[in-house]
This record gives sequence, structure tokens and C-alpha cells, in this order.
Amino acid sequence: MTFLVSAFICLIPFSYASITGIRVLFFQAILGLCIIFYNFVFKKMRFCFSLIGFFLSAMFFIVFCYALFTGYVNELLSFIVFFVILYAVSSSVRGGYLDAYMFNALYVAGAIFTAVGIFVQYGLHRLYGLELFNYQQFGGGRNAYGFIWADYSFLSLYLISAVPLLFRRFSFLVAIALMLLVVLASILTSARTGFAALLLFLVLVVVVFILKGLVVGKINRYVLALVISAFMSPFFFIYGLEALTGRALSISSSGRFEDFITGWSFFSENPFFGSLLNKDFYYNSVATIPHNIFVYMLYMGGLVLFAIFMGWLLSNACLVARGDRGIAYSLLIVFLGFQFIPSFFSAYFVAVLLGFALSEAKVRDFSSTLN
Repeated sequence: MTFLVSAFICLIPFSYASITGIRVLFFQAILGLCIIFYNFVFKKMRFCFSLIGFFLSAMFFIVFCYALFTGYVNELLSFIVFFVILYAVSSSVRGGYLDAYMFNALYVAGAIFTAVGIFVQYGLHRLYGLELFNYQQFGGGRNAYGFIWADYSFLSLYLISAVPLLFRRFSFLVAIALMLLVVLASILTSARTGFAALLLFLVLVVVVFILKGLVVGKINRYVLALVISAFMSPFFFIYGLEALTGRALSISSSGRFEDFITGWSFFSENPFFGSLLNKDFYYNSVATIPHNIFVYMLYMGGLVLFAIFMGWLLSNACLVARGDRGIAYSLLIVFLGFQFIPSFFSAYFVAVLLGFALSEAKVRDFSSTLN
């Protein structure tokens, strides 16, 4: 069973790849269902009522009703797969087949493998002109390298989400070297999401450490290093993005902010149910779907889905904050990244992180009550 769980986690980097036209995600979902079935039959696990479970069930019911009414099932399928992955990881933790050391090692290995794949793809293209894997050239000379991933923003965020785990898994110098590897790979995707999330995370950490330093009356060298990193990283990103991918960095929203305003008019006319999670229906009125986790849920699902989603998100945050700090930091980076991209339930690597974080926190709470 441990082998199946390990294989399941190792498939994360391949979630968006296809083999002869069939998504690897399909096989991962089947494997996840097998893990859940095994744990419930042989480990005698049961679904336990919780606030998180209540909100998740309510969301599933709403999303199912939307799909039934509109016939648009893409969001429903994404939600189902997200839930299967989340619960397969969660049950693996409670079943004793997945601990923090093993999870960190597998997640980090997947991120490093993906980063190396991007560098190989980039090198072959630059040196020999070979266009392998997922590669696109956009307007303005922008070159985007996606390796086996279909979405560049998701890929950049996935790579950056592994950064906090590197420092839990390796010595400081090795972690720094590997961090540079995944950050540079994130830049090669030409997407701004991952680096923007990392920069915001650094700023938050610096602010917290400075406030703590002011309370105790001193600031240690690690805080100074973080301040320097947060200050220098934007210049590093601006130069690296254009030099490596040909994309000139700008603060342009690519029309997304304007679409937020247009989308508000759409939402005002459909406040309770939004577009019923039907992207085709939304596209009839607005050119681009909202690239923000909150606006997306509000405009696409209406006040009904938004209220339930917020309840679920806050319930998760309260529990994750009591669990493994490295995973909590990774999820915070993901959350910051989703201020710039849509389709939260299509980010299946988030389901893996969240599934582990929630169950690990519950196991930790249970252990503390015994002691």
C-alpha cells in the first residue's frame, strides 16, 4: 500500500500530461479511488462529520446542480478529481502510509524533476532549435516553456510552492541551490504568477519578522537576509524574465482589470448564481474569466457558491495553521498566487498539499490530546 501511495504522489507532475490522448490525471484519479477504497474496507475508516466536510459537501451539491442545469460539466469533473486526490492523500495520512518526511521528499522530488525537465527543454530549444514538449511563442517574442504541463501559470506556482519544503528537507546551502533551480525554472515558464506569489510571501515574512524583532529589541541576520532577498528579487526577475524568455515585464493586467469591471455588470444581473460555473455563458458577456480566486467564485458561482467556498476556505485555514509549518507556508504561497489566476479546483497539486495538511493537523491535534 505504501508503494501505491508513493506512486500516487509521484504522479503530481504528470497530472496535466497526456498519453495517447488520455490524461494521466485519469489514472491518478483511479489510483486515488483505490487508495480510498482500501482504507475504508481494510482500515475500517469512516467519514467523520466536520465543518470542512459540511462546506465541501455543500459545494459539491451546488456544483452538481449547476452542471445538471446547464449541461456544462467541466467544473464538476475538476471538483470531483480535486476531491478524490484530496481525500486519497488525507486517508493515506490517517492510515499511516504517508508521513511528513515521506510527503516532503516526494513533493520536492516532483518539483525538482519538473524543473530539470524545463531546463532540458529550454537547452535543446536554444542550442538546437528543437521544440519538444509543451512550448509556445507568443506575441512580442515571448517564449514559454511548459515541459509536460499545459498551463504555464499553474506550473510556475507549482514549482514555487515547493520552496518552503526545500528548507525542511535539506541543509541551508543545498536548499538555497535547489531554490534557485526551481525559481529559474519558474521564470522559464514566462508566467508571472509563481514569482509574484513568492515575492508577496517574502514581503509578508519580512514584515512579521521585523515586528517580532521590534518587540524583542533585536533583528537577527536571517531577517536581514530576507530583507535583502525581498528587495533584490524583483530586479532579478525583471532581468531574468526578459533575458531567458524574451518577455518584457510590465504591470499591465492584459485586460483582466477591465474585465473585472465588465464582469461586475454581469454579476449585478446574476448575483445569486453568477454564470452557474458555465464558462461559455460567461464568455458571451465578458472576454476573460476572472483571474482571482475570490472574484472567480463570486462572478462564476454567484453569492451562493461564494459564501460556501469562503466558509470552506476559512475552515481549512484554521486547521492548516495548526499543522506542519512547511506545508502551511507552501499553501500560503499557493493562496497568494491564486490572486492572479482562476480555476482553483483545476490545480490538483493544491489538493495534494491540502489533503496532507488537513490530516496531519488532525493527527497532531489527536496526539496532543493523548499527551
